[in-house]
This record gives sequence, structure tokens and C-alpha cells, in this order.
Amino acid sequence: MLMRFGFVSGLGWLIDFCLFGTLTALKAPVWLSNTVSATAAVLFVFFVSVRRVFSYHGHYLLRKLLCYIVYQAIAILSASFLIELLTHHLSLAPIVSKIVVTPITFYCNFQFMSLITTGRLRMR
Repeated sequence: MLMRFGFVSGLGWLIDFCLFGTLTALKAPVWLSNTVSATAAVLFVFFVSVRRVFSYHGHYLLRKLLCYIVYQAIAILSASFLIELLTHHLSLAPIVSKIVVTPITFYCNFQFMSLITTGRLRMR
């Protein structure tokens, strides 16, 4: 399951990084670039992985999507702030800052998707 989620998330990561790179190259603020790119990516990951990775075939998909949106709003803003902090206070390139933050967001997203689709966290 983690491997399938990793594959879908990898595609989302490509969407995220391409959009992030484009927006920062166009001189958009780092936090805004991440917010836009990450939002596009997580919506892609949600719609692909909810059934294909977590095999969720129950009802209330809209309610799960709303929970996911609230979670991602908090997660994306937090990651955007961290990326902004790394970029401006440690003088890292924006893309390097995003790479540093990515493993944390990947793990948290996997756990949250598992929780809302199966009702439990996956420690393995």
C-alpha cells in the first residue's frame, strides 16, 4: 500500500514541483507558489489514491474530501511557512527548501489518507 501511495504521490510530486518551479521562476512569492502547487498536487493524489491505493468503496466520499481539504489547508500552509523560513532564513534555494520538507509532508499525508479511508494509522 505504501508503494502504491508512493507512486501516486510521485506523480503528484511532479505536478507540485513543476508548478512550484514555474511560479517561483515567475517571481511569485515562495509561500504562494507552494500553496498553489501543493493544492493542485494533493487534490490529484486524493482522487487517484482514495480508491486505487486505499481501496475505499464506501459512501460519504464528499465528507472525506472535506476532511482532507481541511487537513491539507493546515498542512499546506504549515509546509509553505516552513519552506519560506528555510528559503529566507537559511538562504536555501526555494526548490531545495521544498525538497527538504517533502519527506515530512509525504509521511503525514499517507497517515492521514490511511486514517480517513481505513480508520487507522499505518505504522509500517
